[in-house]
Amino acid sequence: KHDNDNDNGDGSVWVLLSKHMESSKRQEQDKNDFLTLHVYDENTVNTRDRRIFHRKGALHTGTYINSPHYLMRINVDSMINNDTNNNKKKKKKNIRRYTIIISQYEKKHDVAFTITAYSTLPARFKPIDDSRLWKYQKVFTGAWDKNYCGGSPNHNTFPQNPQFKITTYFKTHLRFLLEAPIEFSINIQLYLCTNDQEQEQEQEQKEGKEEEEEDVSSNYDDNNVDLDKDNDDNNDNNKKEEIKTGKILTRRDYSKDLLIGDSGPYRYGVTMLDTLNVEQGTYIAIISTFKPQQLGPFKFTIKSVENLSLKVV
Repeated sequence: KHDNDNDNGDGSVWVLLSKHMESSKRQEQDKNDFLTLHVYDENTVNTRDRRIFHRKGALHTGTYINSPHYLMRINVDSMINNDTNNNKKKKKKNIRRYTIIISQYEKKHDVAFTITAYSTLPARFKPIDDSRLWKYQKVFTGAWDKNYCGGSPNHNTFPQNPQFKITTYFKTHLRFLLEAPIEFSINIQLYLCTNDQEQEQEQEQKEGKEEEEEDVSSNYDDNNVDLDKDNDDNNDNNKKEEIKTGKILTRRDYSKDLLIGDSGPYRYGVTMLDTLNVEQGTYIAIISTFKPQQLGPFKFTIKSVENLSLKVV
């Protein structure tokens, strides 16, 4: 972050990345440690904490090199409106914000480094601290298996994907981060839950609290929901129970008017979704691969600024 207080607001920032040498002899140093720096400005960073998740839109894209040092220059241009009479507004417009990424090409092991910033303007340079912005975090590790691999919303099997029920008690900000094998094209969607009858569920929870706790930790056990069971003698009773589960079962449950957030086009390996100012209520997050029957592991992280309830459904 740079506070431009000079006459025209222009200046320069030099960022030096120094790789720690493990040996005094250069020929013994691992030549496969390629590092670089990427820079993003406030025009492309739209996350709450200015953290970057995708490479697109960089102000400066660095070149991966195995040299001990990498030096990069950022030209800070003025964006002052000289016609303003309000000094506070003028100073606010004079603040330029950047996010710097330290990146390693095809990481094989940890590499120690030091990063230093030199500026001709007053500046603050610090790492992003997630713990100060996101007070609550839960990580789910699981897999798209033969029962939970329904593909994108283009397929009728979309409800047969891992789903997470989220109950918020206060207005909050949410972040969802999904990680999978690089060959998987993945997506996150958040829907308002409309088939959750809370009062009846609370009575059921009092009667069978232990059973529900087992369901939370079951990590998509095959016995949770049998979507292929169509010819059961008690099919009507099963449907009535399913309506109360607070889960996406039909296209009506994931219609566009219920969509709260979407991570966008399917991306390979990693995707994220920020939803701000989420009202108190019950929501369903569903994670999917683009094609059905893509079997493989995933890591799903949910963060919030307020306390909430999370449950695998």
